[in-house]
Amino acid sequence: MKQKTIENNHSSIFNHNSQKMKKPVMYGVYFIILTAMYYYLSSRLPFNSDQASILLEAKDILNGNIFLDGWHLSTVPFYFTETLPLSLLSLLLGNKIFLLHLMPALYYASIILITYSIIKTKKNSCAAFIGLILIPSPFFAINSITACVHVGAIVVALIILKSYTRNSSTIENILLSVAGGLALYSDSILLYFLIIPIFVSVIISFLIHRATRILAHAVIPIGSIVFSKLIRLFFEEIDSFITPGTRPPRFATIEQFCFNLKIMIEAFLKLFGADILGGSIEDTKTRLALFNLLVVIFLLSIAIKKIKKNHNFEFVDYILMSSSAVMPAAFLFSNISVDVSSGRYLIPSIIAFVIFIGRNMVVSQTKYILITTSLFVFCTINFQNIIKLKKYNTPYLIAKYLKENNLGDGFANYWKASSVSVIMNDRDTVIVPVNVSTTDDKIYAYKWLSNSKWFNFKSQYIILDNDEQLKSLIKRFGDDAKIKKIDDAYIIVYKDKRLTLVE
Repeated sequence: MKQKTIENNHSSIFNHNSQKMKKPVMYGVYFIILTAMYYYLSSRLPFNSDQASILLEAKDILNGNIFLDGWHLSTVPFYFTETLPLSLLSLLLGNKIFLLHLMPALYYASIILITYSIIKTKKNSCAAFIGLILIPSPFFAINSITACVHVGAIVVALIILKSYTRNSSTIENILLSVAGGLALYSDSILLYFLIIPIFVSVIISFLIHRATRILAHAVIPIGSIVFSKLIRLFFEEIDSFITPGTRPPRFATIEQFCFNLKIMIEAFLKLFGADILGGSIEDTKTRLALFNLLVVIFLLSIAIKKIKKNHNFEFVDYILMSSSAVMPAAFLFSNISVDVSSGRYLIPSIIAFVIFIGRNMVVSQTKYILITTSLFVFCTINFQNIIKLKKYNTPYLIAKYLKENNLGDGFANYWKASSVSVIMNDRDTVIVPVNVSTTDDKIYAYKWLSNSKWFNFKSQYIILDNDEQLKSLIKRFGDDAKIKKIDDAYIIVYKDKRLTLVE
């Protein structure tokens, strides 16, 4: 009898260990499958000099310029969330152009799995709602599974959110504060997606429950802010990371508010692949967009109805609610939006809302089947729309021409500069971003996502985008140039290196 009991205990321990191993193995398998799918989708999307420049930054880091001395970056550094991870991948796999598709694929696969995990930590949740972001629309995809578009900060935010679904140790909270600080310094979007929502949730929860233990939830965001300030002081001390920034944030005027509202509606429709505005009902593309819109309306109506009856919110649910609202509010009431492309700032709010409704939905078997079926069609439409996109081949054609004619370093308008440079990576060519002034006919250094060390040479050729700049260039440097037109680009090649620029 004793022997049988021991055997049963051994069997029980074995089964328990087997179950513990099964979950991470399955997550690993799903991660590989998702990464492969997102890599394929990302490879169908165009990339521009904004994304290409991060590969050049990673290359410079591998060459020893660890703190990117001399670089003029974007509005935020993206250093710890995008650049360093890409440098690590470059170290392992080589500084190749395919990394501009691999890294976003790894990131977005992580987002999906962490999102699923946060939803499933709540009993009776409905993970099917993840279908709203599983295969994004082309507009959503361009702003989520391409390089350098805030996704690294979202991954860090979701990891921290996950920690609020369980009891974290002091060591874990310190590590999460450090990760949050690194991400907050690198990308200020974390402030709107995570930091402010946590503080709002602490206040709401404290007012509801009147329990001082709730105040402990503010430790991670406070630690993140403090650590990000320390990092900022360090980089200011070593005079690194020049970030030109944008106009200071201000409250929107009435005219700006109305413009923001219009842009936000357009952006949400595009993000869900439901852009029916201006489309004909006889057009297949418009019909598919209308189906996507109906799916979103159907799911929202179910969610609102169910959530109204559910008051069993946990602390993480308050964070998700706040996160869903903070960025859209900032979008409406500030001057941050420029055009519909600013809709990328709404993506974190969509992810937060998907997690929130997934965690707080209890649906019948019939409705579950209806939801999963509609979301399957929704994802299929988005998938088809992405793979039908025409690839942006102009940078490849320009690079081919430059290689065939043995042209080395040169000048180009910003949107052609770094994108062509990374395609020509095997020759170690740098094409410097410049701007040809049609006022004084001079070539000016364009110091945005570029290295000041690039600007100290004369060039034989320049790549331009319009006739006006072409006329100004010829007026100043002569008309004895060979001109090659590729799509919307002009390649102007002189016999000697006479092109100079003004910093």
